Amino acid sequence: AQVTEDFKPEAIPVHFGFFEVNNTLRIQDILIDDAVRESNERLQLELAVAGPEGTEASIGAQGTTIVEVIDNDHPGNFQFASSVLVVEESDPATQVLFI
Repeated sequence: AQVTEDFKPEAIPVHFGFFEVNNTLRIQDILIDDAVRESNERLQLELAVAGPEGTEASIGAQGTTIVEVIDNDHPGNFQFASSVLVVEESDPATQVLFI
C-alpha cells in the first residue's frame, strides 16, 4: 500500500473515556478508495499512547496489526466448476455451479 495513494499518512486519534476499555476505528477513515485496478495490498497499524506525561495507559502485547485491503476495482473472474456437465433432461433439480 502506498502512502497518500492508498491510505492517509496521518495519525488518527482514538479517544477512550474514563473506564472505557474497548473502542473502534473505522477503517474507512484511513483508506483512500480509488478506481485503479491493483492487487490486494497490506498496511500496518500501530498503537501509541498520546496522553500527558504520567499517563497510566500502556500498550499491551498486541500493539500492531496488519490490514489486508482487498481491491474493489477488479471485476472478478468467473468460471464453470467443470468443463463437462452431464444432466438428465427429466431432472428438475439439476444445477450449474459457477466459481
